Amino acid sequence: MDVDAELSVSRGAERDQDWAGSDAEAIHRDRYLVAERLYLDEVDPLPRMDAVVDNTDFARPRLMGV
Repeated sequence: MDVDAELSVSRGAERDQDWAGSDAEAIHRDRYLVAERLYLDEVDPLPRMDAVVDNTDFARPRLMGV
């Protein structure tokens, strides 16, 4: 799945607001986004992928070339 980092943070914060309250955005920005960037830098998963789905628009996911 591929989505812009800021969009991912805003979606996660909105989704988790019920349990995380006003900390929801900080949790996604300072924990999940940091962890994702570390993973991408350390593992470099793109060469191992068979497909990438652009999930920018929930209603219209797009299959992208690898």
